[in-house]
Amino acid sequence: MDDIINKEYWVKKASKETVKMMEDIFKSLDEITKGYSLRYQKPSYIGIEINSKVNNFISFRPLKRDFNKISFRLEKTNPIDEKIKNSGIENYTYNQKRYHLKIKESNIELVKTLADIAKT
Repeated sequence: MDDIINKEYWVKKASKETVKMMEDIFKSLDEITKGYSLRYQKPSYIGIEINSKVNNFISFRPLKRDFNKISFRLEKTNPIDEKIKNSGIENYTYNQKRYHLKIKESNIELVKTLADIAKT
C-alpha cells in the first residue's frame, strides 16, 4: 500500500522539529511566496505551487537532525557563491541548475535573498 504524502509523512521521515522549522522558514518568505503553498512530494523534497501549478524555484527537504536542505533554482555565479560563503555556509553543492544548502533558522536572511533572486 502506498504512503499518503503529506505533512505527517515528512514528520515520520525527518522530524517534527525540522518540519516545523521548514514551515517557519516558508512563512518568513511571505513577501516572496505570497499565494504559494507547500506541495509535499515523495520521496525527496517538498516543493511549492501557486494555483495548483508547480513552480519550485525553492524546495525543501527536512532532515532528521537540526537542518533543512533547501534548494534554489539559480544559475551558478560567483556573486551567489560569495553570498553563500559570506553567510558562514561552507558546504554546499550545485547540480541540476540548483544550489543545495543545509540551512538552520539562523540563515533566514540568506534564504530570503536567494529565494528572491530565484523567483525572478
